[in-house]
Amino acid sequence: YDADGSLAYRAVFNRMQLVNGYRVPAELLISDDKDTFLRLNIQRYWADVCIAPSRFVLTPPGEADRTD
Repeated sequence: YDADGSLAYRAVFNRMQLVNGYRVPAELLISDDKDTFLRLNIQRYWADVCIAPSRFVLTPPGEADRTD
């Protein structure tokens, strides 16, 4: 919803699929109240992928490029 309480967009999982024991979307439809939409067909998932905790650290702008 936007600041006025009007619907900004809607996301609907049209189809679901089972991947390594997880129920995940196979098709996602995102639309607004003007019938503008995006349909996303998801064909590939990587379940239980190991991700380093450092991937979730936010670095302030400018610090990532500092060499001192």
